[in-house]
Amino acid sequence: IIVAGGPMYWGQVSSSIDGYLKTVPNNANLGVFGSTGSSSFVQSDFVSLQNQVASDTHDARVAIKLILVGNETNDCADLVSALLQQV
Repeated sequence: IIVAGGPMYWGQVSSSIDGYLKTVPNNANLGVFGSTGSSSFVQSDFVSLQNQVASDTHDARVAIKLILVGNETNDCADLVSALLQQV
């Protein structure tokens, strides 16, 4: 299981995360998170993150989660639960 992520800027994860995602083996169980610095869910940020991850990884077994301010514990728990269901 691999978890990668970090801050998002204008709907995109940083170039270092983007570059790392391109190196993840296709058979890995991957979790990707983006932290927006906001307490509100923005659908366009999530769709942008999904598209970026899909473009980088070409793997259907990816759990993706936005981490929102004030809900970090629940959001991280949701990501871990989704990853464990893949195993």
